[in-house]
Amino acid sequence: MTAAAFLACLTCCAVGAPPLAELPSAARHEIDRVIADPALAGGFAGVLVIAAGTQAGGAGLVRLLPYEPPRRPELYGHFVDKLFTPASNAKLFTAAAALDKLGAGYRFVTTVRSSRPPIEGNVPDLYLVGGGDPSLDLADLRELAAALRAKGVRHVRGAVLADTRRYERRLGEGWAVDDLPWYYAPEITALAIERNQVTIRVLPGEGAGRPARAWCTPEDLAVPLRSTALTGPTSGRTAVEFDRPLGGASYLVRGTIPAGRTAEVTQAMALPDPPLAAAAAFRKVLAEFGVSVDDRPAEGPAPADGVDLATHSSAPLESLLQRLLKQSDNLYAEMLLRELGFRASGRGTPEAGAEAILAFLRAHDVSTDGLHLVDGSGLSRYDLVTPKAVAGVLRTMMLHRDSAAFTGALPVAGVDGTLSGRMKGTAAEGSVQAKTGFLSNNTSLSGYVTTRGRDLLIATTMFNHFGGTSTAVRALHDRVFVALAEAGR
Repeated sequence: MTAAAFLACLTCCAVGAPPLAELPSAARHEIDRVIADPALAGGFAGVLVIAAGTQAGGAGLVRLLPYEPPRRPELYGHFVDKLFTPASNAKLFTAAAALDKLGAGYRFVTTVRSSRPPIEGNVPDLYLVGGGDPSLDLADLRELAAALRAKGVRHVRGAVLADTRRYERRLGEGWAVDDLPWYYAPEITALAIERNQVTIRVLPGEGAGRPARAWCTPEDLAVPLRSTALTGPTSGRTAVEFDRPLGGASYLVRGTIPAGRTAEVTQAMALPDPPLAAAAAFRKVLAEFGVSVDDRPAEGPAPADGVDLATHSSAPLESLLQRLLKQSDNLYAEMLLRELGFRASGRGTPEAGAEAILAFLRAHDVSTDGLHLVDGSGLSRYDLVTPKAVAGVLRTMMLHRDSAAFTGALPVAGVDGTLSGRMKGTAAEGSVQAKTGFLSNNTSLSGYVTTRGRDLLIATTMFNHFGGTSTAVRALHDRVFVALAEAGR
């Protein structure tokens, strides 16, 4: 089944066969075997499978639960009310609440402000006011610079200042210290740039024993880089290490790279002080457009009675969700969480965002008993949710006004996103859309399955504190979803 046909199944209603009343024995026995697998030894598993509808005829239409619910919608349940660490399954909660509260067409706006209009091409200061756009990049800064130049700005007699007051600035609560240098644990601020990360690139030097070449990209976001990496013999192995000391602003590169190697060794790292980096990059971009700036970049609050000289709007939320869910982007999730809080209470904090998510769940009759959400991405080990709550979100979004935006942003098994390499060549390929989740010794996979028997199922699988390898446990998730996709009547 194609992704387009799968979306049609989720968003249309028609008369068809009654929803599945009982899970076929082959699928049930396979899930039983998965739960008892030695790879889960010492841990525990949560599995919930719900009948959600059926396809009707050959047009890919489906009848959903609210129109004629089965008497027993729960087809399989194991520890469905227990609390689990969701990992990136937490993004399902964030994405669903964001669509519900903000709408699929919501856009984030970045503003350039000054205390007064330009006089003879001069302005006293420029404020780059962060509006929570997780997708802001250097091309967008060039768009803003071009707009300023078109308005006659030629000279800034002060500085470019970053205004990040929309969100409280901090790292995620419960994020592991050893995650913080890496790209997936960026600092979250209302003014982000290039996803608040840089990539370090390493190539060998001119010969064995010579220093290796190391640099950062994008170059406009260059940060201090110290490298002791050396070029090794042509027959040597690549052993390059990257680091950023806790609280430091410099990256470290060490190790060896063989002479003659042509492929770069790369590592994406979290950007230190993103607002200052954005302001510095904007200063460079302004120079490209013939706008000079006297002072060094800094941070500061924009005047409330100032003049907005240029604005940039992000793509609509529906488009941003593609990055959030298919690629499991933590920055997008965390900025959306804070925007939820800001829109609901005027406070761009994780706590306010989490309360907005809980309010969304309660409004749609999803039990919040015991749920504990402290971030939007699932990188925190303090997050706790139940399989029943995850399934409740998935069921809610099937009937939501923005259901197509939600389901269309989920990875498709064997096709794209974080599932592009999984379940290929099985009945699940193209028939499963689901969100992955991974932390050390905690994995999850939850989403929708269209079976060979033309039934639509909601399934969530959450495995915590297991002793087996992550590779082995991911295969267990896949076995569950493949067994469900193979199910016939």
